[in-house]
Amino acid sequence: MVSEYYSRIDLQDKSVLTIIGSGDQIINAYFFGAKSVTGFDINKRAVLFADLKINAIKSLSFKEFLLFFGDRFDNASFEFSLYQKVRENLKEESINFFDGLYKEMEGKDFLNSSYFRQRASIVTLPSEVNAYLRDEESYNKVKNILALKTPELIAADIQEIPSILEKRTFDLINLSNVPNYFVGRNEGRVENFISFLKEYSKLLVNEGLLIFYSYSPVIYETKTVPPASSEETLKEIEATGVFKVEQKYFKAITGGQEDKVSILTKI
Repeated sequence: MVSEYYSRIDLQDKSVLTIIGSGDQIINAYFFGAKSVTGFDINKRAVLFADLKINAIKSLSFKEFLLFFGDRFDNASFEFSLYQKVRENLKEESINFFDGLYKEMEGKDFLNSSYFRQRASIVTLPSEVNAYLRDEESYNKVKNILALKTPELIAADIQEIPSILEKRTFDLINLSNVPNYFVGRNEGRVENFISFLKEYSKLLVNEGLLIFYSYSPVIYETKTVPPASSEETLKEIEATGVFKVEQKYFKAITGGQEDKVSILTKI
């Protein structure tokens, strides 16, 4: 899905601010031409994992990368011999974390440990979600880009970012599906969410884009779209006069109904 919506946005020579998540939002942004990428996440492990994934691309062949991270979302090997090839390029904090993890796990299944987010509901393949994994040529393209560019990775809460980066602006801000967790099922938090978006608008250039998405309703407990992504909320956002709002739909990564991306253009 990341590739689906990035491919419909002009990222050539653009500056991008994005949630780190699995790290793929960062890597795909570079693949589609981003000039610079800043990633942030409240989860420090996401920062460390992104460091691992980015340096794995720099250090491993296409086949080695697929063996290490898996050609499906449920079959990563995290083979120690491959980790050793990546290790020397990692930041010291990442080395300390992953060295400790390999020692703790003693060759057991990393993927099903509490350290990694479980993604059993995803029925698509990594190569369908990520443009850089479609084939060896695409992988080598992003490998060459990452040899020259290094993303900035920040461990911080989403509400802290506007003040941390207050003197900077970006062409694109990708909040991934975090707004749906920010609001949760509490419609009373929608007003706070809209105020939060106004703060983020200050980090955008004129006509810059802010995007966020929700998975198809099948993935949520209530089987409905969360309040942050509802039609009513999007109308309220547009009524502020800060953003023009549109939506795009994509093939769902869960195999259910379509996923939705909300695209907010700063007016």
